[in-house]
Amino acid sequence: MKQISEILSEEYEGKEVSIRGWVYRHRASSKMVFITLRDSTEIIQCVIKNDNENNFEKATDLYIESSLILKGILKKDERAPTGYELQVNDVEVVHKGEPYQIGRASCRERVYHPV
Repeated sequence: MKQISEILSEEYEGKEVSIRGWVYRHRASSKMVFITLRDSTEIIQCVIKNDNENNFEKATDLYIESSLILKGILKKDERAPTGYELQVNDVEVVHKGEPYQIGRASCRERVYHPV
């Protein structure tokens, strides 16, 4: 298991990695789920496609601050907040967060810089 900041490099591009963290942002459609996962070091965009019904269902039914372990292939993607995204092939929900009544963020996605 790696920290997110460790895998954000060409060394891990195209390789399967395992990371854990908390849901920072969550967007879902009928075809895919986008999760921005954070740990104490960085954030990464994670994509779960609907071709695996079990993983897709788990990823769709999450709240902010849910804790996850994700496995997948790291791909370079300049559209992603940190320049890489994880194409997820396994979702493990460690703890499903609670609904938090807050309005949709009006700010743009920013790179997470831990203190």
